[in-house]
Amino acid sequence: MSRRSFWPAALVCLALAAVPAWAALGLSDRVLALEDRASVDPRGTIVELQRLRGEAVGAEQVQLLVLLGATLDFDGDPEGAQAVALALEGVDDPSAASAALMLRARLMLTRGTADRALKLARAAQAALPAAAPPWLRLHLAATLADAQSAAGRADEAIRHQLQTIELADQDGHARYRANTRRHLAWRYLTLGQLERARVLVAEAVALADPLRWPIVHAQALQLEGFVLLDMGQRDAAFTRLQMALSLSREAHSPVWEAQMLANLADYHLRSGEYQEAEAVAERALPMARAQKDPQMESVALANRGLARVMLGRVADGRRDLADALAIDERMGDVSSMAQTLLETGQYLERAGEHDAAWQAYVKLRPLSQQVDQAEQQKAILRLQEDFDQRQRERELRLLEQEAALNEAVLAKQRLRLSIGWLAAAAALLVLGLTVLLARRVRHANRALSDVNAELLALSERDPRTGRPKLRRATRHRPAQARQEPQ
Repeated sequence: MSRRSFWPAALVCLALAAVPAWAALGLSDRVLALEDRASVDPRGTIVELQRLRGEAVGAEQVQLLVLLGATLDFDGDPEGAQAVALALEGVDDPSAASAALMLRARLMLTRGTADRALKLARAAQAALPAAAPPWLRLHLAATLADAQSAAGRADEAIRHQLQTIELADQDGHARYRANTRRHLAWRYLTLGQLERARVLVAEAVALADPLRWPIVHAQALQLEGFVLLDMGQRDAAFTRLQMALSLSREAHSPVWEAQMLANLADYHLRSGEYQEAEAVAERALPMARAQKDPQMESVALANRGLARVMLGRVADGRRDLADALAIDERMGDVSSMAQTLLETGQYLERAGEHDAAWQAYVKLRPLSQQVDQAEQQKAILRLQEDFDQRQRERELRLLEQEAALNEAVLAKQRLRLSIGWLAAAAALLVLGLTVLLARRVRHANRALSDVNAELLALSERDPRTGRPKLRRATRHRPAQARQEPQ
């Protein structure tokens, strides 16, 4: 299986994302958006980053140059990437020195030696300022994990990889969360911890949106396929690997198509389909060489060599395996060397080449002592237990905060309900008082009318005689009588 590092996966292997209102985005957001498209269109990404380079200053310039250097290396231009690392050292920002060392460590991992990469990564960690941006902390932790893994220190690699998951969860970006989980799942897979690997890779598949990040989704599917294969679910594994290959082709990414093909050859090998394994590895090999990717070239050569051994062409197979081992030795990748020698011995032994298999095992012995998996497994379990405990404590704190928030919401709702009832009661009281006052006013009006009528009657008749007063008689006299001629 591929041993490609976190750098291209987390920093430049992300597929094209739709970014609305590009011009309205800040420079940092535009750099992040370019990070999404780098694996699909590295040349276009480099051109756009060079164009934005003049606008960037300080921390934004550091972020831009790190992505530019990584993309140049991804596109097969290590000299250009080294020039960017040199320019990064001259940026006026506290995190520039650490970022430059981290970039050199990544370049050393893909083009140099693991020991040198580890030294540079540790120097980057020592130079990291207290106020370093979260993205730099995340990528530096991933760099340390890859360098420790390449140097055969699986326990330290796991420790840093667990740190990347915590940082990615704090950041909240689904793309980073998917990548960090996928890489930790791969490390658990190589150590035989299948259940932990299965859980993590399932989370990665769910987090990686296939529409926004098809390559990230494809890589998660590919790893899930190998986890399922180790768990004995061969058909489901093949389905995942084919889906991953299709996504890589749809994204028009020859780099990741080569990786998917090289790993698909590994599937056919483990399934006993040696002719198919050789054919698939043959297709992956020139693509890996065209991309100047020594890690992927080593994987393709090893898989082709193992297939040829099992097909009876032992001499050809051993030449491929020797070439793959030479690449691993040149890079100082102890883990890859141990894996190549172990598989070489196993397949030669199956083919009846016991002397050659013994030679491979003899070469493997000192590496096995360096990569002491028994002790590392214990250390890894302790690290995982500590991580799980922190996660449980964090989840408990979140639950407590959620409970407190829910209680506050309920209290607010109860207060609103109480205020509502009080308002309703007040409204009913006002309404009752209004009705009562209206009734009193009507009653007072009727009484007033009665008194007025009595007063009118008293004013029109003499109370002693009962006769109408003269004024009434005059009032009722015909008009013409009042207008008689004199």
